[in-house]
Amino acid sequence: MTKKKKKIGQPAERKLNLPTKKVKNAPGYYLCMGDNCHGKNITQVAQKCKSNAPNLMVQKTKKIKELAQAAKIIGKFAQDLEKVLPR
Repeated sequence: MTKKKKKIGQPAERKLNLPTKKVKNAPGYYLCMGDNCHGKNITQVAQKCKSNAPNLMVQKTKKIKELAQAAKIIGKFAQDLEKVLPR
């Protein structure tokens, strides 16, 4: 009996498994969970919140900026009224 010889070829390329840095957005995640988990399957809600948390924070910051701008306008309006109306 003769032994079969293994064919030696080029070594297979190895992929480098570099650690990827995951972006965590805990405030957005917990806000989403608090708003959406009532009476629903918590696993599905958690998956949706985990994937949508960054988008939710972007939307929330836009709303905060809009509210801040509205507050400035109301403040200017109140100052103008104080100037026009005597006490």
